[in-house]
Amino acid sequence: MTDDILMDRVFKAFDRDNDGQVSMLEWVVGLNTYLRGTLDEKIAFAFTCYSLKGEKHITREEIFQLLKSSVLKV
Repeated sequence: MTDDILMDRVFKAFDRDNDGQVSMLEWVVGLNTYLRGTLDEKIAFAFTCYSLKGEKHITREEIFQLLKSSVLKV
């Protein structure tokens, strides 16, 4: 998973109304979840970012890409 793809997924996670923009409220809600959310909220946020197709599951290929990019950056 490239940084560009991950950045796009983070943007989409923040853009809750899917209008292609992150409003001030969406920004605050996103940061609040990321910084102060419960463990379950943080897990859901991370899952949203790593599910490349925005589905309710992560495929083998998505896990492979995630691990591959994580290992290569170390």
